[in-house]
Amino acid sequence: MKLPSFDLSIQDFLAYFIPGTIMLLALMVLLLLTPLNAWIVLIPHTFVSGFIGFVVAYFLGVMVSSFTFALEEKIYKDNKDNVHENEEEKVNKRKWWALKDPRVDLAQLGDFRCAVEKVFGDIAGREVTEQQPWRKEHFYVCKAIVREMSPQTVAVTDRQNYLRQLRRNSFFPLLFWVAAGVLWGIAICLSKVDQVHQHWGVILIIVSGFFFFVAVPWHVMNGLHRSREREVRDICFGLLAVERLREHRRRDRLGVERQH
Repeated sequence: MKLPSFDLSIQDFLAYFIPGTIMLLALMVLLLLTPLNAWIVLIPHTFVSGFIGFVVAYFLGVMVSSFTFALEEKIYKDNKDNVHENEEEKVNKRKWWALKDPRVDLAQLGDFRCAVEKVFGDIAGREVTEQQPWRKEHFYVCKAIVREMSPQTVAVTDRQNYLRQLRRNSFFPLLFWVAAGVLWGIAICLSKVDQVHQHWGVILIIVSGFFFFVAVPWHVMNGLHRSREREVRDICFGLLAVERLREHRRRDRLGVERQH
């Protein structure tokens, strides 16, 4: 039996390295506004300094991922997640900006929702009822079933995982670039330069504000959510395909037994 490999893939590496590089560059730009700018410009452009930057960028990405992991859960409503809470407590916990968790709310499946819940109950031996509604734990069990019986399906959904992780890890680096843009804009406006350059400082502040209030929230709310929705949809439909495959295998086995 071949055991699953847990080696670090190139997708995992890039999901840490790219946000870490963005973060490192933003920090360098911010430090140029401090007295440390004289030291930064003296950094030699050598292989050793490049390798050190490579390592620092990767570990920055790992650190950022630790902070942004909890951020993803904050964008979802806490509905149907804690069976010990009543409806009033659940409503009070919800935020106006929160989205429905696609791992819990299977409305996107349409008419196939009941079929998915039925197949899950048949395979996992745990029926989904009004007393025991579909929860995140059901989705993860569903994903484990599909991973075991149809690895090709999970390989497709893993792409959504990588994209979601990359978007999630890029959140704080983008905020650092917003901060760098605002601070540099203020520095340009306050500096003793001609009026044209001061206008560029104002433009820089406006563009940074646009990214802070529009682009970055859209990047998180829409990008993370859409990737999660596609992952849930592919896994649930993969479960239906797994059930169909089980039926075909069962019929083939019965046919072989009858021939003997």
